[in-house]
Amino acid sequence: MPPSSLTADIERLQASATSLLALISHCRSSLSGLTTTARASESNPFTAPTVVIPPLSLLHDTASLAKAHTTKLALLLTQATLSSTCRAITPILSTIQTSVLPPLLTSLELLSTNHHGKALHHAVSRPISEILHGIEEMVGGPLKTMVDSVLKRGADAGREEPSGPERETIILPSTGKIWGACDKLMALKAKGLNGVVKERLQSSDETIKDASEELATYYKAHTLGSSTGNNAGGSDEVGDEGGGGDDDDDPFWDSDDDFPPSTPPNLKKGQILHPEVARAIDASTKRFKAITILFQAIQKSRLTATQAPQPDPALTTKPNLEVVKRLDGMVNIAEEMVVLVDEVVGEYYEHEFEDIDPDEYKDEGEKKLSENEKSLVQKAVALANLAQLDWEGSGDARTRLFEELAKAVQR
Repeated sequence: MPPSSLTADIERLQASATSLLALISHCRSSLSGLTTTARASESNPFTAPTVVIPPLSLLHDTASLAKAHTTKLALLLTQATLSSTCRAITPILSTIQTSVLPPLLTSLELLSTNHHGKALHHAVSRPISEILHGIEEMVGGPLKTMVDSVLKRGADAGREEPSGPERETIILPSTGKIWGACDKLMALKAKGLNGVVKERLQSSDETIKDASEELATYYKAHTLGSSTGNNAGGSDEVGDEGGGGDDDDDPFWDSDDDFPPSTPPNLKKGQILHPEVARAIDASTKRFKAITILFQAIQKSRLTATQAPQPDPALTTKPNLEVVKRLDGMVNIAEEMVVLVDEVVGEYYEHEFEDIDPDEYKDEGEKKLSENEKSLVQKAVALANLAQLDWEGSGDARTRLFEELAKAVQR
């Protein structure tokens, strides 16, 4: 058995680790319940601070503390034997339990969806979950194994493995995960809700732009006059030698399953897409372009440093709920539009080569394709309407721009 003093130290460390793991488990199960209120609730074991401060300030300081202490823990676990570091590890675990986890949960609770919106809440809850998971991996994996080994095998067990590679394969990735999550939380203080919303809109804008460009390339490659659609060799076979263009080297266009062996009936020679489908794709790509212009206009006219809501709703103790509602609405609509664009593009890929009567195709195609595109237009108009007024609810020099953009996406 280990010397009595070492045994006592290891047992204290074991108790601290067990307590911390139990708290992490409770915190992880409580995260989903911290979404509707800014006051302490029964689902959260922590009491909100009596002095209310901007939540992102509290979150920044807590994330910084979490990063520092988990770094110390990782170094102690990988660079020395447990018998020589157990006394240093125990207070680190205690600090994480008392000074890191409670403020993290309190910050998330203060950033309720009712007061700060779903976008910001999501930006906070995910990194917090990653921090909890990373700490749980370190404490519940290598540390627990080392503690159990020392208590079971004696004092020498703590000296046998100063830094095994199997330990590092867990500790180092977990530390990196925690660092990344802490950096995300600390960055939110500078971004605020305005910055979070702008990033989400940029992401949606880029996705829609990519889909639009892909569809435009597809349209150009398979309509009259394109290198793929026109066969220089005079053969009806698509992809015949001599008819190659820039897209011939692209594996996306090389799949035999994507193209019929010959030009579909009732089409002009050299065309791949039915004329009705080609015209619909052309109209859709133009509409997508109008939508991306709308996204860019919102980012430049409503979310720049000088045009964004002031003060930022996340950097004040009394956020303007109307502003929060508008910002959150922009994110929600934008991400719904991404799904609809994907649906519209997917429908074109599914139907352009169907060997059916043109009139029958027109009737069925327009009915099926128009449903998603109609919803997309409605969402785009709603997004433009959210951006029409300034953040004080008044019209300004940019109001007319968004009125015109609302009309453009409907053409």
